Amino acid sequence: MKVSMRCIFALIMLAGSATFADAMLFDGSKATISSTAITADPENADNKTARWNPRSGGSWGMTLTPEFKDWSEFSAFQFKMYSAKADNHEMMLSFSSDPEGAQGNYYFKKFKLDWTGWKTFALPFSEFSKSRNPVGWSKIDKISFNFKGWGMTPNLEAQYHLDDLLLISGSSKKN
Repeated sequence: MKVSMRCIFALIMLAGSATFADAMLFDGSKATISSTAITADPENADNKTARWNPRSGGSWGMTLTPEFKDWSEFSAFQFKMYSAKADNHEMMLSFSSDPEGAQGNYYFKKFKLDWTGWKTFALPFSEFSKSRNPVGWSKIDKISFNFKGWGMTPNLEAQYHLDDLLLISGSSKKN
């Protein structure tokens, strides 16, 4: 079989320009986030969300163990969060990335809870700071939405909802 150089070049170009699909981590369809309850969306009863309530044992926050841990082919993390009240408390989103036998290595970003209703965040990995020595985006062990610690105090009256946690595909890779 004779293959021309033009054909080989075209195949290489196609392979090099391939993009990866976005990956849904949570959409309300399964109870995979700890310290939460799966409940109806406060604005659409047909949609299910993860609800955090500090009085029901979730005073630190919500955690999710992702199905797959290699995020190196993605460039951003997207999620929707609902707040009934703009209470101006803080939260910290973190992604654990521990070397074998170690703990406390993660990427993080803090937010002010200063909105009402649903808000969608699309956060490039390049916007996250590092704590200690995370392995990299190729090994994400846990996702945490923290409302206590790191100088933060939770609003004990708050009830926040999470939905549509998604990895966004892209070519920007950061370790």
